[in-house]
Amino acid sequence: MTKLIDSTKEVEIPVIFHNYKLLKDREFVLKGSNIYFIQGPNGVGKTSFLKALTGCLTAKDDTPEKVSRGEEDGYLEMTIPSATGEEITIQHEFTNEKSKFIAIDSHGNKISNVTDIRKLFNYTPINVSEFFAMSKSVEGRRKQRDIILKLLPEKTREEFNQLDLQEQHYYNTRTQVNADYKTANANVMSVAVSDEDINLIEKESEAERLITKYRSVMEVLRQIRTIQDFTEGVPTEIKTLEIRLEEMKKNLQINTDQIAKLTESIKDVATLSPAEIEEKLLKGKSIIQKIADIKAKLNLQTGAKEKEMVLARQAEELTKDIESCRKRKADMISNSELPVNNISFDDGYLSIDGFQFDEAQVCESDAVLILANILAKINPGPIQVIGDASILDNDKLQRLNEIAEANNKIMFVDEVVRSSSEMVIVGYEDIAVDALNKSMELVSKVAKKPKKSNTPNLDAIDAHYEEAKEQFDPTLGKLDDSAGIGSATSDDSEDKPLF
Repeated sequence: MTKLIDSTKEVEIPVIFHNYKLLKDREFVLKGSNIYFIQGPNGVGKTSFLKALTGCLTAKDDTPEKVSRGEEDGYLEMTIPSATGEEITIQHEFTNEKSKFIAIDSHGNKISNVTDIRKLFNYTPINVSEFFAMSKSVEGRRKQRDIILKLLPEKTREEFNQLDLQEQHYYNTRTQVNADYKTANANVMSVAVSDEDINLIEKESEAERLITKYRSVMEVLRQIRTIQDFTEGVPTEIKTLEIRLEEMKKNLQINTDQIAKLTESIKDVATLSPAEIEEKLLKGKSIIQKIADIKAKLNLQTGAKEKEMVLARQAEELTKDIESCRKRKADMISNSELPVNNISFDDGYLSIDGFQFDEAQVCESDAVLILANILAKINPGPIQVIGDASILDNDKLQRLNEIAEANNKIMFVDEVVRSSSEMVIVGYEDIAVDALNKSMELVSKVAKKPKKSNTPNLDAIDAHYEEAKEQFDPTLGKLDDSAGIGSATSDDSEDKPLF
């Protein structure tokens, strides 16, 4: 059964470092706050501290050159609450090449299996920079979505994932249909038939009639040529075949009459030579072949257009299916109790209030609060590493503290403080007191301004004091920017022959 922590402010976290990066020999005991600021200038170990903490929560530390310079190995230990609230001591022994984690529970049992240690905390390590970076790739955006889906009940999450697979199937099928549509469209275009081609088809019968005519002419000419050849030899044979003269004369007359008849049948092309007629036949055959090709193109075009129409209808139906899946998923998200309102996944992108979650559309300081709110619900344990707090102004620090308190979390942030010479860990309340002191200093400066009377103006001092109290109320943890913590940053004639 899960053990509930009454107040994370009462949780005591001892931390010991030995030869870990810049933290050569440092010890800390943290208690009394929901937010701890790891402060100091650059190069004193702030990032190392947060990486070490994350490493203990995940039993994984891939930090290069973990050991302090000049040393061979190192060690760190911290006692932190698990996902159930049980105090777990994590020991991390390491060299630059290897890391070994051991977890000791409240009963003294030791756990060295990395998977079992991770189950103790079930921690999702992510900061704002990493979350923003996820928006830049398809795989990253899927990870963003999976993080959000952890907030949904298991049954809802399974139904969402099933819809997601269904949507992906529809999407892939539509992609293939669209590719087939483009191919069909290209086929339609490749067999395009012009108006001139269509007009030529209408003259197919004329072309065939002329071809038949010219073939007949060629046959007549062949017959004439044969008869002429025979006739030319008749005089010689008359001399040698006097006996057959009368018969030959009869044949001659017959042939002459036949030539006359044949010549009469081709009188409209009597001026054409055999070569010219042969040329016309070749041209006619070419036209007939072209007409056949055009008819084939028309058949292909008709088939391609029909396929194009079918594919277009399929793509339209698939688009409707995809939109239906997306709407159902959006409804599931909107009807779920999530820590951030108006979350959606538009075209794979995480969106909040209609804006894609990336650096171009979401302010980084707002992103810190959004992510803190999300991870506070995702991570069952109280410990949460947030990242850089320098980008948060006082009002947003106040809101971050409210998130931590409302979710009973202990959050760790880092903050650059150039005036310091070493790394220190400061609770939110200490920063609040410092802010109040600075407000009081402002009051004091106002009270010390020269006045007409040497008698102190107590009413004015009281007024400025009350104003300072309004700027920062320790019971509410409200900071004013004056405290100086953080910053916001056709053919013309029907009678004319075809050829």
